[in-house]
Amino acid sequence: MSKFRLNNGVALFPEKDCRMMAEMSAKGWHLVSFAAGGLLYRFEKGNPEDYQYVFYFEKTTSREMMSIFEAAGWQLVAGESGIQIFRAGREAIPIYSEPETKIEMLKKSKERFAIMTMFAGMLLLSSLISAIWVYPDSMIMKMVLLIVWSVFVFSSFPLVGLTRRIKDLRNQEGNR
Repeated sequence: MSKFRLNNGVALFPEKDCRMMAEMSAKGWHLVSFAAGGLLYRFEKGNPEDYQYVFYFEKTTSREMMSIFEAAGWQLVAGESGIQIFRAGREAIPIYSEPETKIEMLKKSKERFAIMTMFAGMLLLSSLISAIWVYPDSMIMKMVLLIVWSVFVFSSFPLVGLTRRIKDLRNQEGNR
């Protein structure tokens, strides 16, 4: 039996999602995968466990990194499009022990979203120009414009969120 929970926006609120996953595990529902293209998390019924979860923002995890994570007590439980989720018991060594390592990870993810947002922005601009001047009465052009607008919005939210998280971590590092 499966349960599904909505992704709160990994780039904007990763701690919120990690808390929700830990609460689900305490109730016996354990994360097994993403669903609906990453919009949902899928949980399977099991025994209640006191797990912690963490996001790792890389397209793939090398064998070397996997060995390090496993030695520290972490297990890969889900991954999709540059976002991987690891789970461990409370006694595990943290994946991100220093803010700078987390900042570097977030910067890599931010670069991917920046490229995607720039591409979507250029596509949006050209679609808008076409919709206004070239095909002003075309319903298909209006649909294309709506789709491109959605891609732009959904790529810019993570970009903004990642930028905010990096800034917050740098401020925390500066207050040490």
